[in-house]
Amino acid sequence: MKTPDNNSVLEQINAYRAVVLEYEGLNDEIHQLIEAHDGSTEKMTQADVERYRTLARRRNEVLHERRWMERELFGEEDEDADPIN
Repeated sequence: MKTPDNNSVLEQINAYRAVVLEYEGLNDEIHQLIEAHDGSTEKMTQADVERYRTLARRRNEVLHERRWMERELFGEEDEDADPIN
């Protein structure tokens, strides 16, 4: 079995770090958008609702990628996975 070299691991960690930062940025932007409208999408303009939905979809995509990378890097199990008995 071949073990990954240090450069490969460092590249994976840097890629993971970038994904985490993107997720956090999206999450912050969503939070600010909701806060600007008194915590409700019901008070948003149509343009803001579309922006909110776009951000939320992208955040979900990034979260999926982040979880996949965590399993690859750290061997972590998916919290939502069904345990095998």
